[in-house]
Amino acid sequence: MENENQIITNASSEAVLKEINERLIRMEKRQLNGQRTRIVIFAIIMLALIILAAVMIPKIITISATVNELVNELSEIDPEALEQTVETVNNLDVDGLNSVINSLETIDFTGISNAIAKLESALAGITSFLQ
Repeated sequence: MENENQIITNASSEAVLKEINERLIRMEKRQLNGQRTRIVIFAIIMLALIILAAVMIPKIITISATVNELVNELSEIDPEALEQTVETVNNLDVDGLNSVINSLETIDFTGISNAIAKLESALAGITSFLQ
Protein backbone atom coordinates (compact mmCIF):
# COMPACT_ATOMS: atom_id res chain seq x y z
CA MET A 1 0.00 0.00 0.00
CA GLU A 2 2.84 2.26 0.80
CA ASN A 3 4.28 1.62 -2.62
CA GLU A 4 0.99 2.50 -4.22
CA ASN A 5 0.80 5.74 -2.20
CA GLN A 6 4.34 6.59 -3.19
CA ILE A 7 3.59 5.91 -6.88
CA ILE A 8 0.48 8.11 -6.69
CA THR A 9 2.47 10.82 -4.91
CA ASN A 10 5.24 10.58 -7.52
CA ALA A 11 2.70 10.68 -10.36
CA SER A 12 0.92 13.71 -8.93
CA SER A 13 4.27 15.41 -8.24
CA GLU A 14 5.26 14.81 -11.85
CA ALA A 15 1.94 16.25 -13.04
CA VAL A 16 2.40 19.30 -10.83
CA LEU A 17 5.99 19.75 -12.07
CA LYS A 18 4.82 19.34 -15.67
CA GLU A 19 2.09 21.98 -15.12
CA ILE A 20 4.58 24.35 -13.47
CA ASN A 21 7.04 23.80 -16.34
CA GLU A 22 4.31 24.53 -18.94
CA ARG A 23 3.31 27.71 -17.08
CA LEU A 24 6.95 28.83 -16.95
CA ILE A 25 7.28 28.23 -20.69
CA ARG A 26 4.10 30.27 -21.36
CA MET A 27 5.37 33.07 -19.11
CA GLU A 28 8.72 33.11 -20.92
CA LYS A 29 6.92 33.27 -24.29
CA ARG A 30 4.81 36.22 -23.08
CA GLN A 31 7.93 37.93 -21.78
CA LEU A 32 9.73 37.40 -25.12
CA ASN A 33 6.68 38.70 -27.03
CA GLY A 34 6.64 41.79 -24.77
CA GLN A 35 10.34 42.35 -25.40
CA ARG A 36 9.86 41.97 -29.15
CA THR A 37 6.98 44.47 -29.05
CA ARG A 38 9.12 46.98 -27.13
CA ILE A 39 11.98 46.52 -29.61
CA VAL A 40 9.64 47.07 -32.58
CA ILE A 41 8.14 50.19 -30.98
CA PHE A 42 11.64 51.51 -30.20
CA ALA A 43 12.74 50.84 -33.80
CA ILE A 44 9.69 52.66 -35.19
CA ILE A 45 10.32 55.66 -32.92
CA MET A 46 14.00 55.76 -33.92
CA LEU A 47 13.08 55.55 -37.61
CA ALA A 48 10.59 58.39 -37.19
CA LEU A 49 13.27 60.51 -35.48
CA ILE A 50 15.77 59.79 -38.25
CA ILE A 51 13.22 60.78 -40.92
CA LEU A 52 12.33 63.92 -38.96
CA ALA A 53 16.01 64.84 -38.68
CA ALA A 54 16.53 64.24 -42.41
CA VAL A 55 13.59 66.50 -43.22
CA MET A 56 14.56 69.23 -40.75
CA ILE A 57 18.31 69.45 -41.51
CA PRO A 58 17.88 71.45 -44.77
CA LYS A 59 15.47 73.82 -43.02
CA ILE A 60 17.88 74.28 -40.14
CA ILE A 61 20.73 74.95 -42.57
CA THR A 62 18.60 77.54 -44.40
CA ILE A 63 17.64 79.25 -41.15
CA SER A 64 21.26 79.22 -40.02
CA ALA A 65 22.39 80.80 -43.30
CA THR A 66 19.71 83.48 -43.01
CA VAL A 67 20.71 84.25 -39.44
CA ASN A 68 24.37 84.48 -40.47
CA GLU A 69 23.42 86.81 -43.31
CA LEU A 70 21.47 89.06 -40.96
CA VAL A 71 24.31 89.07 -38.45
CA ASN A 72 26.73 90.11 -41.21
CA GLU A 73 24.38 92.89 -42.31
CA LEU A 74 23.99 94.11 -38.74
CA SER A 75 27.75 94.09 -38.22
CA GLU A 76 28.12 96.38 -41.25
CA ILE A 77 25.93 99.09 -39.69
CA ASP A 78 27.92 102.10 -38.55
CA PRO A 79 27.02 102.61 -34.88
CA GLU A 80 27.68 106.36 -35.06
CA ALA A 81 25.45 106.79 -38.13
CA LEU A 82 22.75 104.75 -36.41
CA GLU A 83 23.03 106.89 -33.30
CA GLN A 84 22.75 110.08 -35.38
CA THR A 85 19.68 108.70 -37.15
CA VAL A 86 18.05 107.86 -33.84
CA GLU A 87 18.80 111.36 -32.54
CA THR A 88 17.34 112.90 -35.71
CA VAL A 89 14.18 110.85 -35.38
CA ASN A 90 13.91 111.71 -31.70
CA ASN A 91 14.27 115.42 -32.50
CA LEU A 92 11.57 115.45 -35.18
CA ASP A 93 8.72 117.85 -34.57
CA VAL A 94 5.77 115.50 -34.73
CA ASP A 95 3.21 118.28 -34.52
CA GLY A 96 4.96 120.10 -37.38
CA LEU A 97 4.98 116.94 -39.48
CA ASN A 98 1.27 116.41 -38.80
CA SER A 99 0.60 119.99 -39.84
CA VAL A 100 2.50 119.47 -43.11
CA ILE A 101 0.58 116.26 -43.76
CA ASN A 102 -2.72 118.04 -43.13
CA SER A 103 -1.69 120.84 -45.50
CA LEU A 104 -0.76 118.36 -48.20
CA GLU A 105 -4.13 116.66 -47.85
CA THR A 106 -5.91 119.95 -48.66
CA ILE A 107 -4.05 120.47 -51.95
CA ASP A 108 -6.19 119.81 -55.04
CA PHE A 109 -3.79 117.70 -57.09
CA THR A 110 -6.48 117.02 -59.68
CA GLY A 111 -6.90 120.74 -60.30
CA ILE A 112 -3.14 121.16 -60.58
CA SER A 113 -2.94 118.28 -63.06
CA ASN A 114 -5.73 119.81 -65.13
CA ALA A 115 -4.00 123.21 -65.11
CA ILE A 116 -0.70 121.63 -66.23
CA ALA A 117 -2.55 119.81 -69.04
CA LYS A 118 -4.10 123.13 -70.18
CA LEU A 119 -0.68 124.82 -70.09
CA GLU A 120 0.85 122.01 -72.14
CA SER A 121 -1.97 122.31 -74.65
CA ALA A 122 -1.53 126.10 -74.85
CA LEU A 123 2.24 125.73 -75.27
CA ALA A 124 1.71 123.18 -78.02
CA GLY A 125 -0.67 125.60 -79.76
CA ILE A 126 1.81 128.49 -79.45
CA THR A 127 4.67 126.31 -80.67
CA SER A 128 2.69 125.21 -83.74
CA PHE A 129 1.64 128.84 -84.40
CA LEU A 130 5.26 130.03 -84.26
CA GLN A 131 6.47 127.45 -86.73
